[in-house]
Amino acid sequence: MRGRLEGLGPVAAEALASTLSVRRSSVEAALASLESEGFAFRGRFTPGFTPANSEEEWCERRLLARIHRYTLDRLRREIEPVSQADYLRFLLAWQRADPDERAEGPESLNALLEQLEGFEAAASAWEGEILPARVKEYDPAWLDALCLSGRWVWGRATAPGPNGGLRRSGPVRATPLALLSRGGLHLWREVAGPVDPAGLDLSAGARAVYDLLSTRGASFFGEIAHGAGLLHTQLEIALGELVAWGLVTSDSFTGLRALLVPAHKRPPVDRRRGSSISLFGMENAGRWSLLHPATPETITEAPSRESVETVAWSLLRRY
Repeated sequence: MRGRLEGLGPVAAEALASTLSVRRSSVEAALASLESEGFAFRGRFTPGFTPANSEEEWCERRLLARIHRYTLDRLRREIEPVSQADYLRFLLAWQRADPDERAEGPESLNALLEQLEGFEAAASAWEGEILPARVKEYDPAWLDALCLSGRWVWGRATAPGPNGGLRRSGPVRATPLALLSRGGLHLWREVAGPVDPAGLDLSAGARAVYDLLSTRGASFFGEIAHGAGLLHTQLEIALGELVAWGLVTSDSFTGLRALLVPAHKRPPVDRRRGSSISLFGMENAGRWSLLHPATPETITEAPSRESVETVAWSLLRRY
């Protein structure tokens, strides 16, 4: 029995008796003697035992320890993290940032936005770097169409800090903005924590625009200018301030482009070709509305389980 166990893995007494043509009682007596010496262990070592097939197995002590060590090493190798270089190569391909993995066509843009949902980047980086690097022959009209259809909305995904509304050089270029699915907007805003406009140091123009949108609801640029009594240039400054605070958004991405590009640098509409839509015209941004109106309940409530899970799944899809 000692010699057989040194060359075998876990084995049942019946199998030993059969291969050696020895009575089972003699085999069990020998195994019990080896067990008392600490040479062999009994147990159920092979996976897949069922009540119908639950006969005890025997295994030599050092061989069992070796099998156990090999099993642990194999399991550790299965969950061993890859190197940072390997993960970065995967991530570039996964997020379509690898030139060989870039997406094509307007429908691919929607799938790409689902992967990047909630990711905040400088407002100028979205169409300056992020989307053109991931979509071949990116056309800004594709993003406008997705926003105008009500599938996506742009705005801040996290609550700004104490200086979040102070604009530096240029209109809102460095403001961190994200693209969010309109259906899940309320969940993202729960996690971010809505901003209480009453506690913000808004300018007079921004305060007038916010109050107007609070009472009238979504309004076009001309309606806001008339209702708030502001010049177009004053209204653009006020809207830029409200965007930086994460308070307003527009129906299309054109509204953000107009805030990013000063009026004197915007390309003119080519009327000779019959083009009636400017990708940079503030009048063509659609309606402006509050991103997610704050109420006393939303200001004090903690994020729901559903909102936290939404953010968690979004991070898993992205990375």
